[in-house]
Amino acid sequence: MANDIIITTFDPRQVDITLHETWGMHRPNEGSRIDLDWGAGQSRHAETEEKLAELLQRLGWQWHYRWHKPATQLPWGAPDPSMRDGIIDSLRRQLEAAGIGAYDMQAFPTGWLHIAEVMTWHMCRWANEGDWVEISKIEDEFGSLRCYVYGNTRLQNLAKWCEAQSVVRCMATGERGRPRDTKRAMCLSDEMYDLYKRNPDAVMSLAYPE
Repeated sequence: MANDIIITTFDPRQVDITLHETWGMHRPNEGSRIDLDWGAGQSRHAETEEKLAELLQRLGWQWHYRWHKPATQLPWGAPDPSMRDGIIDSLRRQLEAAGIGAYDMQAFPTGWLHIAEVMTWHMCRWANEGDWVEISKIEDEFGSLRCYVYGNTRLQNLAKWCEAQSVVRCMATGERGRPRDTKRAMCLSDEMYDLYKRNPDAVMSLAYPE
């Protein structure tokens, strides 16, 4: 079995999955904004946010966002596209060995494989510690990852971490990117977006090689 595990130089154990819960309001006509960061690993105070929103709205401020951002950016880059199928198969078998269904792992494009490796390592570790870990669905939607899970708070936070990492990570190369206005919404680097406009199949073959 050990010979079936795909080994890469990326070590998911070294990745910080701490989140910052954030919140903000703005005055778009003035270009003014207020951003609130609850701090690394700290829970959101929803009641405080609601009271602040109520007060600021009386003063002409508008609701802007509620989000979560990683404390540390996952290192840029990705494995070679030729390794994608082998890595996904290895991750799927690791999850299944831990008693976790892994039917949607093919949703991970090449550029998000490091996210998948981090997700898998933590899920397997927590399941082996006795946590209930269940994957309901994994998909990419509007150029970002959606990971729907059943489990405790740290599992829910891991799903948030995966999504937050994906929205700035090119699906083809793992380099810095952002969601693009493409036929199929994708998060792409500037280089890959330029290539997509000339040859979309070339980008798709990098993200989802056959």
